[in-house]
Amino acid sequence: MRIVKLDAINSTNDFLKEMARNQPVENFTVVTAEKQTHGKGQRGTSWMSDSGKNLTVSIFINETDHFSHGIFTLNVAVALAIFKTVQSVIPNKTAIKWPNDIMADDKKVAGILIENLLRSDGKFTSIIGIGLNVNQTDFEELPTATSLSILLNSDLDKDYILEQLLNNLQQTLHPSNEQNRIWENYRTNLYRKDVRSMFELNDGRIVAGIIEDVDFHGRLVVKLNDALEYFSVKELKLVPQRKI
Repeated sequence: MRIVKLDAINSTNDFLKEMARNQPVENFTVVTAEKQTHGKGQRGTSWMSDSGKNLTVSIFINETDHFSHGIFTLNVAVALAIFKTVQSVIPNKTAIKWPNDIMADDKKVAGILIENLLRSDGKFTSIIGIGLNVNQTDFEELPTATSLSILLNSDLDKDYILEQLLNNLQQTLHPSNEQNRIWENYRTNLYRKDVRSMFELNDGRIVAGIIEDVDFHGRLVVKLNDALEYFSVKELKLVPQRKI
């Protein structure tokens, strides 16, 4: 495993993409940065992080062909690896919010952005971007976010957390790992599964429903008015809320 550590960069994902365009990049090359000036999140959002406080990591995956259930299985496997890392520090408070945010004590502690690149031979390579809040304590502008440090009331060793994260990723993404078991663990730890929740549809309407499942295409299965409906990432989002 090659690890590239940087002080500051626009985006670790963009840095890895540029590397892949200009030279051969070995599988599981890792890029970390103390500061990202243009970190990216899901749905075109920005990932804001205090300099030197958190983990901002990107990993290059050379091939994803072994994911027999489809490319979304990569999201499932990555989310599960980060979930396992966080849960080892914050047991009994951790869950996976569809599609792949990691929640701790009902607040977001980690986010994932996976960019898939089509190769000339028709296969995909992937760049996995991960932001994990470790020692940041000020989230005044992000009231739904938290960090490991806040939850433990203590600073943590970022290098140790990174080591655990990379170990969990290697294990979870290994081609020999049984994918049905990965999916089973993902679904078991799905945030607010089987709990009545509020959702915002892409037309702005707010509806009540119950998360039942996530299918192999990555669609959230929600029971609305006693009928199951399927939603892609851009069609629906969970409204921050307490249990109702």
